[in-house]
Amino acid sequence: MSAYYKDGDNINLVVAGAALPSGVLTQVAGQAGIVQPKHDNTDYEIGEVAVVRVKGIVKIPNPNTVTATDGATIGYATATDVATAGGAGDFDAGTCVAADSDVSRIAVLLNGQDAVGP
Repeated sequence: MSAYYKDGDNINLVVAGAALPSGVLTQVAGQAGIVQPKHDNTDYEIGEVAVVRVKGIVKIPNPNTVTATDGATIGYATATDVATAGGAGDFDAGTCVAADSDVSRIAVLLNGQDAVGP
């Protein structure tokens, strides 16, 4: 079944500086998002348009065991690909939606947006 994305859920990003792999968390237009895969599963090269999904839930690695409670803002450190306390990383990724005993990853609602479907 195809997934329907509401208008505004994806942002097109022209890649600059270095190739951009799919599946990475990035920031574009002030919003956190996941780079969506290309049809051939290769990296987006400089000058290509990458599609960045800015809504949904992602799991961010948490080897530092950031204390996360439901509703807490979770940050992201790009160099190490790990969760941080809100305001402590390179950018805030969103809101914790699943604080549980598995502290190795934190489920985060991107940008803290409404999780209700279209």
